[in-house]
Amino acid sequence: MPNLRKLSILLSIVMLILVSTSVSSPVKEKRIAVVGSSVATGWVTTYHNEMDMRGGWARWMSRAMLDREWATINLSSPGDTTERVLDRLDEELFPLGVDVVIISLSLENEGIRKENPDAVFNKYMKNLKLIVDKCKTNDVIPVIGLCYANNQFEKKHYEYIKKANGIISEWDVESIDLLGALNNGNGKFPKGYNFDGDHPNTLGHLEMYHAIVPTLFDALLEKKNPQTHKPKLNGFHRFVEGEHSSTLSFIPDGIMHSFTISLNINMKSAGNLVTVRTDGKSAVLELMQDNKLVYTSPDGKKYTSEKPVIIKDWASLSIVNRYATGDLLVYSNGKQLLKASVKMSPFNIIIGGKSAFDLKEIFIHRSALNANDVGMINLGGFPRSSLEVYSNFTGTQFKAGEKLVNFAMSKSALIFNSDDRADEIAALKKKHQAIEEWKNEREQKTKPTLKLDNSVLDSYTGDYELQKGVIFKISREESVLYLSDPRGMKVELVPLTDTRFKAKIPGVKIEISFEKSKDGKIINLVMHDSQGEMKAKKVK
Repeated sequence: MPNLRKLSILLSIVMLILVSTSVSSPVKEKRIAVVGSSVATGWVTTYHNEMDMRGGWARWMSRAMLDREWATINLSSPGDTTERVLDRLDEELFPLGVDVVIISLSLENEGIRKENPDAVFNKYMKNLKLIVDKCKTNDVIPVIGLCYANNQFEKKHYEYIKKANGIISEWDVESIDLLGALNNGNGKFPKGYNFDGDHPNTLGHLEMYHAIVPTLFDALLEKKNPQTHKPKLNGFHRFVEGEHSSTLSFIPDGIMHSFTISLNINMKSAGNLVTVRTDGKSAVLELMQDNKLVYTSPDGKKYTSEKPVIIKDWASLSIVNRYATGDLLVYSNGKQLLKASVKMSPFNIIIGGKSAFDLKEIFIHRSALNANDVGMINLGGFPRSSLEVYSNFTGTQFKAGEKLVNFAMSKSALIFNSDDRADEIAALKKKHQAIEEWKNEREQKTKPTLKLDNSVLDSYTGDYELQKGVIFKISREESVLYLSDPRGMKVELVPLTDTRFKAKIPGVKIEISFEKSKDGKIINLVMHDSQGEMKAKKVK
């Protein structure tokens, strides 16, 4: 593994040099490094060719950052821990002279499931802080990729993940909410977004990439005044109904999937509070005459809160859009009021327009906050991970088209009373179209050429004994066959013929075939690799 890692680093440095010399710029080349474990390396993804590892979130980021004249080098190594990274910073990272480093390590590799979880948690947090401090000492700006989902986590492990992320998000360091991008609500990957229990698939990595604030690195390099604590609230802005109504508009700099909008609001009368415009449609959250909230999805379906909200008093209101799971949650004062089924990506987020309310502050996160994070905002906290916009109000009167001060580490901004943003929306549409074209192309390339009937697949399911006590299991989920080894590792089997399959394992060529008896019953499973073959007898 060390030799492979050194080769990977050498190749990354060569690519960095090539990129640096290909971009003409009068200023010093801007450089980002990524230091992490297997997920940060791109396991297990497909970009052009099957499992080429080029569809990872760090790869998506590096391609996007080229347009902003940033070069990226990935020093990540599968299985890395905080201890290993501490050991190799001086030799492998600091000599490169990068400006920013993203540190993305998991509690799973630290041993959270296999060792004393309290001891593992404390060691992880201590070492991560040491990594951050060491980077700052060496004039490298650290950014942390927060702990992310894992299908092997139990409820107690998920609590540790949320605890770690909550603490880090209030450190004096920027961070990326990878959990908020990809979470089924219980600390596991949403269905259809993972390769195996430990790793997201290509679509899962894409969701993680969307949690990165596009202008984060430029803002860091420009030494934008960081807000490690929420600025003092000295006033509010009054939104009125009718002829003199006002709005705030936010257009994402890049594609946004999961997001959270949080308002410190004093609602006065019924009407629209937030409108999210998608491609040709709109979703609306409004306050009704009975003081209940109603959310209307882009397809026109309405969802009503069971209980009324507090009006004519200050309240915390959060709208959480979980793209991968296809739902939206609305919270008031930290308590969930409604849940809607929706999968939307915003082109324009509009606050106000047809209702009367006072507003003290607004957060827009590029991730779906969990209940702990929403509760933190309700209690006056300042969770900064994947925070793209934070603005508050001092009673100042704004002019049409004026940008509000954004205290988040981002160059995005809310704009007051601005409807003329067609060019920005058109540019965003092009980015969406490019991603959809890539998805369609990838789907065609990776689509199995052979599809077997479920009855054929079912004939292979069961237990196969390699030797006494060593059992391999074959199972079917929908129209896909899986092989599970005695340790519980689960591998997808892709049909090559009606009796022979390819094991979907990165970098390894293994095929599985099934043998039948004279009367057509399955009797053996045979594993084929470059060393030969092994036969397991069907016992169940």
